[in-house]
Amino acid sequence: MDILRNKKIIRLILVSVFAVLFLILAGYFTNKYFGVFKQNVNVGNPLAPKAQSAGGSLSIPSQIITSPATRFTIDIGPKQIESVTARLKFKPGPTEIKLGIRGDTKEPYLYEPLYHQFLQDVSWNSTEQFGETLYQKTKTYDSISALIKDPPNYQNIASYYVNTSVFMQKLLSGGFVQTNLKSINQKTGLRGTHTFFVRVDKAPFTFKLTKQDLNTVAGEDTYVVSIYQGIKLLEEKTIQDDGFAGTEKLKQEPQSVEFKLDSVKPGTYKIVATNKASDSLITALETNQSKLVIENYVYAFSTSPITLFTTYSPVTLTAVNKDFTQTVKLNDNISLDLKTAGQKYVFDLDKLNPGKKLLDLNALEIPKTNVTLKIVGYIGLSKDQYFDPNIINTTDLAKISSLDEVNYLLTPVKKAKVEGSWLVSEITIDASSIKRDDTNKLYVSLEIPKPATGSAKLEIESFNLSINIPGILTGKPGKDDTEKLSLILKISAIPKKIGSFFTTIYQSIFHKKTPTPTPSPTPPAKTNTPKPTVKASPSPTAKSNKSVKIKVLNGGAPTGYAQKYADLIKNAGYLNVEIGNAPGSSISGALIVYPSKSGQDAIIIENVLKPEYKTIYKVVDDKKTDITVTIGTK
Repeated sequence: MDILRNKKIIRLILVSVFAVLFLILAGYFTNKYFGVFKQNVNVGNPLAPKAQSAGGSLSIPSQIITSPATRFTIDIGPKQIESVTARLKFKPGPTEIKLGIRGDTKEPYLYEPLYHQFLQDVSWNSTEQFGETLYQKTKTYDSISALIKDPPNYQNIASYYVNTSVFMQKLLSGGFVQTNLKSINQKTGLRGTHTFFVRVDKAPFTFKLTKQDLNTVAGEDTYVVSIYQGIKLLEEKTIQDDGFAGTEKLKQEPQSVEFKLDSVKPGTYKIVATNKASDSLITALETNQSKLVIENYVYAFSTSPITLFTTYSPVTLTAVNKDFTQTVKLNDNISLDLKTAGQKYVFDLDKLNPGKKLLDLNALEIPKTNVTLKIVGYIGLSKDQYFDPNIINTTDLAKISSLDEVNYLLTPVKKAKVEGSWLVSEITIDASSIKRDDTNKLYVSLEIPKPATGSAKLEIESFNLSINIPGILTGKPGKDDTEKLSLILKISAIPKKIGSFFTTIYQSIFHKKTPTPTPSPTPPAKTNTPKPTVKASPSPTAKSNKSVKIKVLNGGAPTGYAQKYADLIKNAGYLNVEIGNAPGSSISGALIVYPSKSGQDAIIIENVLKPEYKTIYKVVDDKKTDITVTIGTK
């Protein structure tokens, strides 16, 4: 009896051990594939065809990249990306190295710099404040605050990747430049599309735009008003047509749209008011903030004179038609004549007013309106409302050939670390605001801008990416909250089911009962079910080139795999497929190298590989005319 009981105890212990192991594995894979907790996906070096697997990570030998842009994609599933961290170990040589990411091929890359030779070589006096570093050839300023209050000429100071929105947020959070905090209720006469910047000093942020349709052009006149923080769209609303879609010039009552953003941080916010037909007027702007400017372009169309303010120069003025040729006054004493309708007149305001200080506003008095004004900078509708979203006017570091041309350099970018003959740079890109398409991929571009002479060349020792993904329990609420909560409930039910399962086992061990026999069900009648047709590979859904030359190379896969996948690719309709062995050491996963014109073919080949290969790297190389597929270990 004791022997039997001991056997039962041993069986119970074994079952308990397996239960614990099962829970650990279930928790791991649930988090891995469903993202309950925050995750880091380490990609290793996605650029290397000679990647080696060691202890679950990827490492490669030194290699040289000569392409100005090396692009690849990473399949990360539908999860939201929080940030991307990149680490590059490389030899000095390139003037600049930068990394770009995007989640949608229709969107531009979001760039962060990994290295700039000028920044690495600068040995001037340095001062840090607000997360920025100011380098000075001869020390003039004790702080960046002092620089902002009394800046040098923009031609004498270079800047490199200064994010003005983030910079402004840091300034305002520290109580900097918060003066004349008077809310805005501005009557305007702005025709068509305009872009505004508002300095938000406090929450909430309210904004109201009022429009009036002119009804001089056939078609509906809508205004789409969008509010952005950086590149992130916060909210968008549409003011519909007033009901007159013809050319009758009839006018209804003005229409408005209002926003209230409760949880905003201090900083600069962009508002784009889009009117495609340019047949409507923005007649009023209201906000509880105190600073508002227009970016680059103003179409003044009003029954009364208007005065615009700016610190930027030059300015291009154009009278729209012959009834509005006129003389614009600069600072009440300098005449700017618009003699011919439709002609662009360019005025250098700094030369016309040589005694002007850098921060002094130029006033442009436009008597008849119906005038367009273009400038690379910002325009204010009143003196009190004016501010510079750039904070300080500088020269882009990319536009100078040597640091000898300037006396100051402002940047948040840190120098690369020196490790022997190598340099090491590590950056983190905030990816929370990037748009994602339905391919579930992250598009990455490692770029070496081509120098004025010679060719781009980058020797790397290693390149690693870490994609940071917030989990269900750690991420911010979003559109998929219902699905996430449903998943959490399903996951939370697992322990209960497991407990019930092992309770049944326990009872069967210690309280064994003779089970009641259950009658067998009557088997259903057989029916002839047609078998589905299995296709060897997907058919192309867009334009592809079935005559492109494709090389399938064995880079560590079992013998015969190159021939196997060559046959599958042929079954997809490709006529020119060869096999061979990859040079060098084996790789982990599969690698597709192709010219950009063969993008659709690369997608078809990727789909052929997917049933067996979870890790597939795609690298664009426009120096190639054919496609190379390297098959490695799974």
